[in-house]
Amino acid sequence: MIIVGKLEKFMAGPTLSTHDRVHVTINRGGLIRLNENCYRLLGKPPAVYLYYSTTDSVIALEPVHAFRMPAAFPLKTTTSGWRIQAAPLCKHYGIRIDTTERFINPEFSSDGQRLLLKLTETVTVKQMRGRKKR
Repeated sequence: MIIVGKLEKFMAGPTLSTHDRVHVTINRGGLIRLNENCYRLLGKPPAVYLYYSTTDSVIALEPVHAFRMPAAFPLKTTTSGWRIQAAPLCKHYGIRIDTTERFINPEFSSDGQRLLLKLTETVTVKQMRGRKKR
């Protein structure tokens, strides 16, 4: 007999195709990675402003289309998408990430101006460090 009170609901849901999903992760070094779809929905900005709510444990990304704004974090291209080096934000607010975490439901604010990333709604991403030898 299974006791329901001891079960934990898995909230991440099924994996969508890379073309359809908004995929955002953060790692222990404070590196935020966005897939191409997420970058497109942000409006393909060269940089973002970062915000943090200590009350809600939410990181917000606001697109910046003017180049070289002093407080803006540049988006750099990678082989699999885009990255933002958010270590200064993590250090300032004491955000500690022990593994790579995927945000379950990255969503845009009600005004559509910011991408909201809830640190309370993540799942751990297992990283493979090369192939096992047989």
